[in-house]
Amino acid sequence: MNRDGFAANGQNDLFLFQQTGEARAFHLKVGINYFEACIGELEGLYGEVLAVDDVYSE
Repeated sequence: MNRDGFAANGQNDLFLFQQTGEARAFHLKVGINYFEACIGELEGLYGEVLAVDDVYSE
């Protein structure tokens, strides 16, 4: 993608939206990765307790 040409052709608003979208997508992916890691740790810590609760809830 030619960012300089894209910005120079009067498309500045679209360029800014595209840049903002890329930045937000990156940070959303980082947040998702942290969330998934947290779920993994919680399952590791409480997996046995949750498994026992599931048996009694049936």
